[in-house]
Amino acid sequence: MATKHAIELAKQHGQSEMQIATAQELADDIRKKIEEGRLKPGDRLEPIRSLAETVGLNRNTVAAAYKKLQHLGLVEPSGRNMRVSLRPIINDEEYLRRTYPGVVDLSFNNPDPALLPDATKVLHEMSIGSPSLYGDPADNQQLCKHFLNLNKTLEYPDGEMIISSGNTDVMERLLRLYLSFGDKVAIEDPCYMKLLHLVRANGLTPLPLSMDSEGIIPQSLKDMLEAGAKAVFVTPRAQNPTGVCITVDRARELREVLDQFPDVLVVEDEHAGPLIRSKANSLIDPKRNHWAILHSAAKYLGPDLRVGGTIASPRTIGRLRSQRALGGQAISHIMQTLTCKLFELAELKSLFISTATTYARRRIAFEKALTDHNVPYWPGTGLNVWIPAPRAERLAGRLFREGWEVRTGSEFCLQSENGLRVTISQLEETTCHSLAKAISDHY
Repeated sequence: MATKHAIELAKQHGQSEMQIATAQELADDIRKKIEEGRLKPGDRLEPIRSLAETVGLNRNTVAAAYKKLQHLGLVEPSGRNMRVSLRPIINDEEYLRRTYPGVVDLSFNNPDPALLPDATKVLHEMSIGSPSLYGDPADNQQLCKHFLNLNKTLEYPDGEMIISSGNTDVMERLLRLYLSFGDKVAIEDPCYMKLLHLVRANGLTPLPLSMDSEGIIPQSLKDMLEAGAKAVFVTPRAQNPTGVCITVDRARELREVLDQFPDVLVVEDEHAGPLIRSKANSLIDPKRNHWAILHSAAKYLGPDLRVGGTIASPRTIGRLRSQRALGGQAISHIMQTLTCKLFELAELKSLFISTATTYARRRIAFEKALTDHNVPYWPGTGLNVWIPAPRAERLAGRLFREGWEVRTGSEFCLQSENGLRVTISQLEETTCHSLAKAISDHY
């Protein structure tokens, strides 16, 4: 056990066992062993009562130490006890995109840069006007109108609006505003990997929502809500990583389940925008007290803008505005103006149509190639194709050696079957059969 080992080391150095006297010291001791590899992913920690007796601390002190470690993502619940996290919190280096000679990178959920509007041209022509100062309105109202119009076009419910710094940022703000350490959050399984990292990093417990080709399974949603989930995160269109869109009938069934839990926060992640043709089958009843729809412009205007729109209930918007006012988290007016000008490009509508057509054609070509080579996949839309694969890590390794980099389900799955996520945004149609054959050969 972690602290028994610490005591043995202390004795070897002539030190007193009582050197561990606080929750922070105990947490630091266990953290050091995890970082040094003496405690490995999956290793069980000593039960609180037993550990308290071993080191002569109060049980509450030991519990506080474990909470600190859980908040850091280093340990996680395992039954009634704790264990070293199977998937430790990653650092920013692991998000960096790397290139390898001769390897086609299909692992990042990026748009094709050749299909994005020309921000450089807009910047050269853009007039910033008078400098914005402290106390100026936080949101560009014209940009708000563009997001509200998109929200209406996609048939999401209407609500109040603020400009935000992309969907992942708002997800974290909502988690912090609505949930406390140890609370439960229902998320899709497989899920958006950054959301899973956020949930764990904030000391929350993710509850898996099982999915099929029509979206979240209603009974799974009911089970997780009855298990105590205080928030539900959903992707109605082009779910990442599966590409699934929630159907009309499934959305109705899921709304009926949510109606039984009126105080739960419901958050919908809208990242596809105009890049797919289907409308949103939202789970949100606008009469709910706590809900939000997160619009990201990253996929169709460019990831580096870091600008999005959040449409939400009055109570939820109120909390977000209060947090923004306290933390100085308003979005740069210059970036808001640039995003607004991109929305107003004369050629944007035709660009969106041609981009959506190109992505759909690439996806169809890859799906056909998978079918031709008898490789199973989930039907869907958007930039990602999900391929169920029980031995995904082994398969991904062999694909990499043949010049293809993809992501494995270990980054997305809680309890669902493992798989591969292939991002098709830059997949050339002429190479689809080569990739499908490589997958088939090593499946």
